[in-house]
Amino acid sequence: MRQERELMDDLLITEKALSTLYTTAVTEAATPNVRNQFKSVLTCELDFQDEVYQSMATRGWYQPANAEQQKIQQALTQHAQKPLNS
Repeated sequence: MRQERELMDDLLITEKALSTLYTTAVTEAATPNVRNQFKSVLTCELDFQDEVYQSMATRGWYQPANAEQQKIQQALTQHAQKPLNS
């Protein structure tokens, strides 16, 4: 059981890293066709990442902390005040 959890942890970390890489690829793609291909792969990666997360959460292996309402409001306020071109 422990080994399975460690494998799932590694898989989730890898999926997060791949999602970051594909997001960068989407934003830096030189043509619409290449951009669309990367977007398609990114969507698949995000879906798979969610499957891994859901599997881990169901087993009690991944339990993110609940965000405090004050911190949520603070983040919303900061982003609402920030100009788009900064």
